[in-house]
Amino acid sequence: MPDWSALQECRKRLDVVDHEIMRLFGERYAIRREVKAIKQRAGLPVEDPARVQVVIDQAVAHAKQ
Repeated sequence: MPDWSALQECRKRLDVVDHEIMRLFGERYAIRREVKAIKQRAGLPVEDPARVQVVIDQAVAHAKQ
């Protein structure tokens, strides 16, 4: 028989984590907009494929931990 109270507690904890992830994505998006504006004012390309790859590599490395 499943432990329903433990299952509910885990779901509540997941909800808290999911909320924090969404908050952090929002914060990241806002910072990204600032970076874009700075680059545009400086006449720099907005996209930086090398930087994108670094971010992806870091995310993959963190996910493997």
